[in-house]
Amino acid sequence: MISVQVIVQDNSRVILVQVKEAVKNRTGLNRALATRWERDLKDHFRAKNTTPNKLGGTKTNFWNGVAADTSVAEVTEDGAVLTVANQAFRLHLYGGTVTPKKAKALTIPIVPEAHGVRARDYPHKLFTISPRVPLLFERSNQATQSLTGQTDGRVRVRGNRPGEMVSKPVRIAARTPIRPVYYLADSVTIERDPTALPPREKVEASLMKAAELFLRIEARKGGLA
Repeated sequence: MISVQVIVQDNSRVILVQVKEAVKNRTGLNRALATRWERDLKDHFRAKNTTPNKLGGTKTNFWNGVAADTSVAEVTEDGAVLTVANQAFRLHLYGGTVTPKKAKALTIPIVPEAHGVRARDYPHKLFTISPRVPLLFERSNQATQSLTGQTDGRVRVRGNRPGEMVSKPVRIAARTPIRPVYYLADSVTIERDPTALPPREKVEASLMKAAELFLRIEARKGGLA
């Protein structure tokens, strides 16, 4: 009888597979396990992609992108390595704080239309009304508020150089209907997502089946010592 034990350590990032029988084709076993783990990870990420975003806006399909960036990087006699070559995924896996690299502030969408859209690519003109109000507004018929008096605002427009954005003053009339579109933040802390990887017990069960299937086939071929 074939005896296999799968031990998942460190939140599914390290997986040990113990086989009591001597296995001649250890590279083949590691490849079978890596292929199963790659498939399971991609299925998990694609399932997460079906969850609607909190704002209810157009999906960015972030998790489908994570699935596409998942692959088997290396298989040897000693083990296998899978990589998820997506830097944003690391924030979901470990958590962390994001700060602006080039801009003065991070633009956090607060309306569905802004979800997954950079402020510079938003289809309507955005403006600020005061340095003390950390919001980008737009004129909108959907607005629930309006300016009480004439306001000197500022808009961001494209400069003369590629990718350059410059600030330009603009006069906004009283009673103009406006709504906030983005919140301007100095930093944003992303909490660790406990469901970024599949549950430990699910990983163990799946890889156990993959190992047992591979070893049964090898036994019929004489691949066990």
